[in-house]
Amino acid sequence: MRILDTIATANGNLTKNKLRTFLTIVAIFIGAYTLSLTNGVGTGFGEYFDTQIANVGFANSLIITRKNESVFSGNIQEYQGAKKGNFGLTVMKPDDLTKIAQVKNLRNVERTRDVSPEYITNGGKKFELRISPYLDGLQQELSAGRLITPTDKNGIILTKPYVEVLGFSNPQDAIGKRVIVTVKDPQQKTKEFELIVVGVRSNALIEGGSLQASQQIILDMDKYESGGVPSLENEFLFATASYDSNLSDNDIASIKNDLLKLGYEGQTIEDQIGTAARFITIFQIALNSFGAIALIAATFGIINTLLMAVKERTREIGLSKALGMRRLTVFSLFSIEAVLIGFWGSLIGIAAAIGTGALFNNVATKSFLKDFEGLKMSFPFMNNLRIMLLIMAIAFIAGTLPSRRASKLDPIEALRYE
Repeated sequence: MRILDTIATANGNLTKNKLRTFLTIVAIFIGAYTLSLTNGVGTGFGEYFDTQIANVGFANSLIITRKNESVFSGNIQEYQGAKKGNFGLTVMKPDDLTKIAQVKNLRNVERTRDVSPEYITNGGKKFELRISPYLDGLQQELSAGRLITPTDKNGIILTKPYVEVLGFSNPQDAIGKRVIVTVKDPQQKTKEFELIVVGVRSNALIEGGSLQASQQIILDMDKYESGGVPSLENEFLFATASYDSNLSDNDIASIKNDLLKLGYEGQTIEDQIGTAARFITIFQIALNSFGAIALIAATFGIINTLLMAVKERTREIGLSKALGMRRLTVFSLFSIEAVLIGFWGSLIGIAAAIGTGALFNNVATKSFLKDFEGLKMSFPFMNNLRIMLLIMAIAFIAGTLPSRRASKLDPIEALRYE
């Protein structure tokens, strides 16, 4: 019997007891639906976290600060005539760069200019801010506008919260508009710097609340803020350093430990998104366990369904063997029936999960996830294919016992069976 004929026959045999087959497929459906849905959540968050790396810096790099210092909370504060000083970082100096550069496997150790302006405004209310230079080549998710280019001498990229508090109706409305950033020198004299909004960054789980401006305007602000005082010009809050992408996790951990011994803390981009990513992984494993339980129950359902089929078709099997059907063919016939139960159950379950995901994405992106553009459930074809193949393999294993029993039936005894 050719394989296609065997598959067609096996598929037809499933319809001989429609209710029993349906109930077994339902059990497979529940497991496939749960696995596909939870993997859709995990994959969607994984893809979203990958885009977050671009929102905070480059991959294969460390952001280095003084040990045990606080960071910007990310909450926008209205300016009340004096900064509240909620950035709280201890300054670093050129000597710090020299020490950091001695750490094994670190390279391209540089200071990060991160000026501390008084406030930002567009003529109305004034708000505190943190602003940093836009690094050439940094790719980010934007809601409107474009990234800063080398020709932008005074360009700035806002975040969505600043679009709202500065009074713009939407991200697109802010593009091309003027904002004023005020900086104070050591003598407490202020100077206004006019910047043009070129882009608005999409909301992200990891963004640090920092706005980004062209390097030239940051240099001008830094120069004014330091007032030409050498000691101030040489002070900065952050340093960055890169490392080889081929380094292992142990090598990176060793770099961090060496920095700690010198009194510094180093964070990779993965560190900054790691807590959320770990939570999603644990959540996904917990939900997958429910799918696994459903599949275990379905396994026994497949065994029971096929054992009952063997019993009901004993005379048919005996006649087929008497007419020359080989044991391997009988085994294959029942095994393929088991695989087909897994195939139809997983196919329907995955299709239902994709439909549920599409509905969820449509609702969520317009409601509680609207501030996190790009965060949605994702169902890559290869992931679903792996789930389907896994379930079909489990079904095949479950079907081996009844398939073996059918193949070993004695044709004479089978023909006598009532």
